[in-house]
Amino acid sequence: MIKYNVCYYHNSILVFIFFSKPKISKMIVSDENQIIKINNNINNNNKNNKNNKCTLHPNDNLINFCLDCELIPCCKRCTSRNVFCSLYPLFTTLNHVKDVVLPVNPPLSSSSYLTTTTNSLFNSTKNNQIQENNENNENNENKFIEMDGYKFYIFSGDESIFKLEGYSNFALKDNCNIISKLKILPKNVLLLDGFNQKLTKGIIPEGIKELRLGNIKQELTIDSIPNTVTTIWLLDGFNQKLTKGIIPEGVKELHICDIKQELIIDSIPNTVTTVKLLDGFNQKLTKGIIPEGVKELHICDIKQELIIDSIPNTVTTVKLLDGFNQKLTKGIIPESVKELRLGNIKQELIIDSIPNTVTTVWLWDGFNQKLTKGIIPEGVKELYIDDIKQELIIDSIPNTVTTVKLLDGFNQKLTKGIIPEGVKELHICDIKQELIIDSIPNTVTTVTLWGGFNQKLTKGIIPEGVKELYIDDIKQELIIDSIPNTVTTVTLCDGFNQKLTKGIIPEGVKELYIGDIKQELIIDSIPNTVTTVTLWGGFNQKLTKGIIPESVKELRLGDIKQELIIDSIPYSVTTVCLFEGFNKNLTKSIIPESVKKLYIWDKKQELIIGPIPDTVTVYKLNKD
Repeated sequence: MIKYNVCYYHNSILVFIFFSKPKISKMIVSDENQIIKINNNINNNNKNNKNNKCTLHPNDNLINFCLDCELIPCCKRCTSRNVFCSLYPLFTTLNHVKDVVLPVNPPLSSSSYLTTTTNSLFNSTKNNQIQENNENNENNENKFIEMDGYKFYIFSGDESIFKLEGYSNFALKDNCNIISKLKILPKNVLLLDGFNQKLTKGIIPEGIKELRLGNIKQELTIDSIPNTVTTIWLLDGFNQKLTKGIIPEGVKELHICDIKQELIIDSIPNTVTTVKLLDGFNQKLTKGIIPEGVKELHICDIKQELIIDSIPNTVTTVKLLDGFNQKLTKGIIPESVKELRLGNIKQELIIDSIPNTVTTVWLWDGFNQKLTKGIIPEGVKELYIDDIKQELIIDSIPNTVTTVKLLDGFNQKLTKGIIPEGVKELHICDIKQELIIDSIPNTVTTVTLWGGFNQKLTKGIIPEGVKELYIDDIKQELIIDSIPNTVTTVTLCDGFNQKLTKGIIPEGVKELYIGDIKQELIIDSIPNTVTTVTLWGGFNQKLTKGIIPESVKELRLGDIKQELIIDSIPYSVTTVCLFEGFNKNLTKSIIPESVKKLYIWDKKQELIIGPIPDTVTVYKLNKD
């Protein structure tokens, strides 16, 4: 007799076996069908289980078997010899299940017999699992590999799969000829490490757009890569010489990892416009290695020091990504660069790291460098700031910056002076710190509140210098005085979801643009001071009498979704513009007699215009 031996499945599966006396031989379960389903699932999982790992606890080795659970392998966590610890959490559960008595094997009377039997079963099952794993590997058990957001199907010899459609990414071990048998060519082809076919002309057919090369074994020659390829990845271990012409002139984008052959002048053709040097790249970049055709350069954690002329003067955009660990002394980034994006770089920026020619700087999530005065040079006009880790101080942002964009996750207190007085345009996303009076300087004339913005706009937060306000799907309710009276133009963007009761849009507003807003407009939503209303494509509100007030003189209509009715357009309107996409029927009296000018986009709109007042003159906006 084995005393206090309890086998169970944790949490969701209620299968418990216990032998306290030889006469007891019951299996208590919550559902007979559950046992069958559980065993089927575990048997299927065992086929994929590698070596001697437990199915339920993949980090634990198999130790034993429970003979009453259809020989399911068990680990230490599956079996407890302390009946109290095993059964205590089950008492409540057992009170709520009905006993189902199933016949089981007679209880064993000898621990040594159990050990001998289970060890024999373990060795047998382990050998079976190893054999099954080998068979699965031979049959390409892992038929897909993920890389850079793409899922590649690994061809393993079954040509029938290529008669199907729907696979756009293929990984090949040893044979590219099969690609030509596809009904539709894949967009992306990956040649895996060890690929050993000569790539003569036509083996990789024309039409392939993106090619990834691992540690292939055959030398590349001119025409190995078809001219239709526009993007190439040279992956870790790639070990082929890249003489002139190997990479064809059709290639526009080149990603280079830790390749083993030295790049030389003309390895990269002049037609390449974007180069990405990825983690582990370990080549010296002397002048000319990156050709003058390159416009955009991305650099990760490369291993060789950059020097002057490593980056050609044609490059206009540089992105230094997380892990970049090179000193940026004066001249490393050439004066041709206009846009610089910085991730979590590891070397401290100093004055002159960024040339004065740069006009746009992005500080991405994780950027962790101190921005003392002069680090961002005075040539910068536009600054994007993400969730950076160092606190901004006065003079971090130079006075020459005119546009600041605070992106999702920005988590800095904006006390007076952090945003300098030179800034004219401010974009705010889902920032994490509360705005206070003087967070926004009085020089700002345009504010955009993007979707997700979640800060209260009490009186004075938006200063009186602001003239133009764009509002997206913000999360805090607007109240009277959220928008100052100095604002003259308001744009309610797609997704705006606030009730516009009287006074929310102040009387100073003259021009109103409305997209696909989600709350119904009511009388007095639009103040009587508004003279121009533009309803953009997607606007989906009924325009009953009085919604557009009689102060409006000009009405512009895009691809609106609701039909216009009589009195949708008030008699005060003198000019109507039908922009591209407008396709609603204008029946008699829709356009009131007050209208003097009707602008239409194209001839199609002439067909939907019904009788119009004789006083109206029709003009065409699109003369083509």
